[in-house]
Order: sequence, then structure tokens, then C-alpha cells
Amino acid sequence: MSKDDGPAPVSITAASSSAASGSAEKADELVFNLGTVISGFKLVKKIDEGGFGQVFKVTKDDKTFYAMKLESNSQEGGSAIKLEINVLSQLPKNSVFPGMIVGGRRTRYHYLVLELLGDNLKMLKSRSPNPDVFSDGTWSRLGIQCMFALKTMHDRGFVHRDVKPSNFGIGLNTPTENRTRNDAKKLIPPKPSSGKREQITRNIFRLARPHTDFRGTQQYASPNAHSLLELGRHDDIWSLMYMIAEFFIELPWTNNDDLPVDVLKAQSPLLRLFTDEKNLSHFSSEQYQRIRDIDKMLNESNYYTHPNYELVYDFLKEVMIKSKTNWDSPYDWETNSQKASMELSKAVKTKPGAWMEPGNFFKEDKWAHLTKPVLKSQIKPKSKTKSGSKANKRRYDNRECSKEDSCSNDSKMVDIKIETGNSKKESMMKEPEVVKNESEKKEKEN
Repeated sequence: MSKDDGPAPVSITAASSSAASGSAEKADELVFNLGTVISGFKLVKKIDEGGFGQVFKVTKDDKTFYAMKLESNSQEGGSAIKLEINVLSQLPKNSVFPGMIVGGRRTRYHYLVLELLGDNLKMLKSRSPNPDVFSDGTWSRLGIQCMFALKTMHDRGFVHRDVKPSNFGIGLNTPTENRTRNDAKKLIPPKPSSGKREQITRNIFRLARPHTDFRGTQQYASPNAHSLLELGRHDDIWSLMYMIAEFFIELPWTNNDDLPVDVLKAQSPLLRLFTDEKNLSHFSSEQYQRIRDIDKMLNESNYYTHPNYELVYDFLKEVMIKSKTNWDSPYDWETNSQKASMELSKAVKTKPGAWMEPGNFFKEDKWAHLTKPVLKSQIKPKSKTKSGSKANKRRYDNRECSKEDSCSNDSKMVDIKIETGNSKKESMMKEPEVVKNESEKKEKEN
């Protein structure tokens, strides 16, 4: 164990779930010192911490650095790292998702080593010349990249469910790449696995539950999330539009505590969100019409619908062109030294990001062949749902979370890159072999 930055101990604490003994159980506290080595990786610096555990900057050779997540096995609600490994193992390698290096389980904790990412979009916005908004050239390009990543997830059968600026981070090697973190949910049933008695088919969508707990973040959650409905692909795009709108102008519910967020969203179509009262000619009439069309598309979509990604892409691309920006243009947060570095890197830049030349990517529906069940809402109801039903009373705003915090009973956050996606089931998935094998080892560290 080396002495690094002083002996700064850090701990992961989770209350013990066992109440068998009469004596009070102490919290299951894990303490990691900087310099501790786990699976060959030395802890160099603490990056983040929260209910999910802690994240450290780690290295094997003091030259190449990675991110390591550590999570107590006593984590309430189950292992987020276990789910993250399952999701990452099914997404495209060397793409817009962070590379997974190694993951495993020890006697008292899970760990996961990932590609080290840069700052998230919320942080980058705060460092821009105008910290309140991004320029059109910046938010239009970010919107395209973020949607590219979301559709890539969707094409692998996952729905994100927590789209927001702080869940998208830039790549350290390429300034134009973004990555995201998510509360992923499987949209498609898995392939049959050996040892499973059930005969699982992949010819239909996973059935939508009639009601769920709130998923996401109040500031960006879709109206369906506030209504406690199962979230589909279009809900990710809805949240993305809220996020993009906030890059352009303050959202009506940001500093309004007089009315609930869901009520304000119901009163705020996308056209209102993208209207700058100080400059009503900011967008062309054709662009305003596209915003209306996007709003109509989202409101008419359901859990099984293939969203019209292309409609959103066309709007963002038009804004990008009108701003006289190209993919090599600097972003708002980039310093003069970063701009100079970009100019030097252009000479060795060989392959453009797939989002730059998407072709038919946004039009293609990977799940068009699947049978779509008939929704109850598509069948004429015998009577209207009463506003005082139990489902409507299970409101998200009773939970202890702010407008910009993820709010979910069983939130399982997954770090994912934004660039470009395989598949399995949540409740029936086995952990990857790396986790299974490591769980059988005796704890050698800590």
C-alpha cells in the first residue's frame, strides 16, 4: 500500500440487513485508503460518491488511468454494479459507451473498472462563457450525439429512463464524444439460456406494466414518468428534448415552486419551451413547425412505438447548419489551448463519428418485426379512470429527491458512452463469468 496524497481513508457504509442476533449489528463499513490495490489497480483519487457507493481514479502503471466503482454487497435494492456489467456487456464495444475493463465480486463488495471519462455536460455548461445556456452550434451537436447514443441503446433492447446533462460525459481522447449513465430497463425478452425451464420468445416486446414507480429526474422526466407509466423509447427522447430546451433557455418549472412539475409540463408544449420571448425570430417558421411535429409525435407514441428519431435529427441538423457550425468547430467550453489541440489533431483524424454521417440510422427500426400487444388504452374503456385512484396517489413528489436528482426506489445507474450496442433479461440474467469467478475467491484485500 503506497502513501499517496496523504493517508486519506474513504469508506462505503451500508446498514446490515441481518437482524438475527439480539445484539445490534454495526453498519457494514468498508474503508479504502488511497494507494490500496484492488485486482491490480491502485486507488489514486476519489472522483465521486453517493448512494451507489464510490468511484475512484485508478491505475496499474501510473501512466494509464481508469475509473473504478466500489459498492458494498449490503447495498439496499441489490447490486447496481451487477446490472451495469450486464448492460455494458450487451452494448457495442469501442463505441459511444465507456469500455469495461474488468469487474468482480469480493466477500464484502463489488467492483467495476471502466474507461475514465471527462466532465459531464452539466459541469461543462457551467464553465462556458454563458453558463446559463449553450450556443445553438453547441447544443444542436450535443443533441445529435446524445440521441445517437440513446437510439443505439434502444436498438439493443434497452430504455435509458434517466436522461439528463449530468449523465452525459465527454471522452478524454475525443472532445466530440459523449457518454451517459442510465437506469436501464430491458425492452425485449432475452434469448433462452441453458438451465432455464421457461421457453422465452424474442418475437414480442416485453409487456408494459400498467403502473410503475417513478423513474428518472423530475426536471427532465417525461409526462409518462410523472403518471407512473412504463417508460418506452419515446420517453427517452421526450427527456432529451427537455434537456436540449434547457440548453437553449430556462425551463418554466426550474424556479417555480407554486405548481408541481408535472402540472407545469402539461401546460408547456415543446413549442413554448423553445420560444425565446426576447427573440421570436430565433427559429424559422419551418423549424417551429418541426418542433410542433416532434411534440405531436411524442404525445401520440406509446411504450411499443418506434419514435421518429429522424424528425428530431432533422431539427437539430437544421439548427446546426443555420448556426454555421460544423463538427470540427470548437464547443462553448473549449479553451484556446484545447482549440489549438483540435486543429493539430485534424491531420490524424481518419474516421468521423457515426453520428456525423448517420445515413438511415435514425430511420431504421430494429424491432419492427416484433409483435406489438394491444394496449389497454387502445381499447375503448368502459369508464374513465378516477383522478383519485391509488395509482395517481402514488406520486413521485413524496420521495426525498430534488428536481435534479434521480428518483427511483431501485435505481440502478449504469455508465455508458455516447457513440454507438447485444441483449438479455433483468431478472433472469446471470452475472458475467468474470463476476462469477471472482466471487469464489477469498478476499485478499481489505
